[in-house]
Amino acid sequence: MMANEPQSRAGTRPPSERPQTQLTESDPGEGPSQYLTDEILTKVTEQLCKQDWEPVANRLGYMQKDIKTYRRKYKAKQQLVFQLLQDWRDQSGPSATTSSLEEILRQCNLNDTADIIYGT
Repeated sequence: MMANEPQSRAGTRPPSERPQTQLTESDPGEGPSQYLTDEILTKVTEQLCKQDWEPVANRLGYMQKDIKTYRRKYKAKQQLVFQLLQDWRDQSGPSATTSSLEEILRQCNLNDTADIIYGT
């Protein structure tokens, strides 16, 4: 693990120790699921910065101490949220899809933000 990565991040734990909010592969009937590009993460970041983004971070597996680490490292909210999403995507690998992020956003009642993932 690199020194600047939060150590308690769910993506760095063995699968058996990950929080229940960690999503598994999406059901093929749930709609398209694809890799989360930086373009998608940028659109989501723009919307999340206008709202309470911390519940999303929690559902992604970040604990409060992780969020504090990001706050110290990134002073601009947009940069912080984007980096948090990007780190989650990169550390989660194939399970970090458009469908998994959409589901997390909907669980946080951020339906308008979830809708922008697919451009609706």
